[in-house]
Amino acid sequence: MYINGRLINYYCGIVLLFFLESNAQSPYHLYDINNNLVKLDTSDYIIILMNNKNCITCFSELSKSIENFSDMKQYCIVSIDSSVLSRKKANIEVRRLMPNIHNVIFDYRDNIISYGYSDNMNKNSIFYKYKVDITPALIISKKSRHNYIPYRLLFTNGKLDTNKLFKFIVE
Repeated sequence: MYINGRLINYYCGIVLLFFLESNAQSPYHLYDINNNLVKLDTSDYIIILMNNKNCITCFSELSKSIENFSDMKQYCIVSIDSSVLSRKKANIEVRRLMPNIHNVIFDYRDNIISYGYSDNMNKNSIFYKYKVDITPALIISKKSRHNYIPYRLLFTNGKLDTNKLFKFIVE
C-alpha cells in the first residue's frame, strides 16, 4: 500500500507539472484589440513585427510574400502605448497595409516617444528581447523554435529579398 501511495504521488506530480507547463505564462505581455492578455500557442507561425520606426511600404510587400505560407498562422505584433485609441488606430493601419493578416496583437511600450529599440523599453516586451529597431522584422516559429529575422536581413534598399525570405521560412 505504501508503494502504491508513492506511485500515486508520483503520477499526481507529473500531472501537476504537465498542467503548469501547459498553462505557463508567456514571458511577453501581449494583448488583443480588447486588451485581453494573449498567449501564443506552440504551433508554427510567422509574426510580422511593427513599430513606429519602419518602412511603411515594406509591410505590404512582406505580407503578400508570406501569404503563400497558409499552413503557418500569421500574426502582426505592434509596439504601441496601451490606450484604446492607439490599439484601434494600429489595428486599422495593419488591416490597411496587410489585409491578409487577421491576427493583430499589441505589445505595450513604456515610453511612447521612443522610436525603435531603446534600453529603456519595457523588459517584458518582445521588441526588447530581440532588440527590434527598424521594422518590418519577422519571428518565425517552427516546432517551438523561434528565429528572429531583422529588417536589414530581409530588405535591401527598401526591397524585399524574396529568396532570403523563402529560405528563412522553409529552413
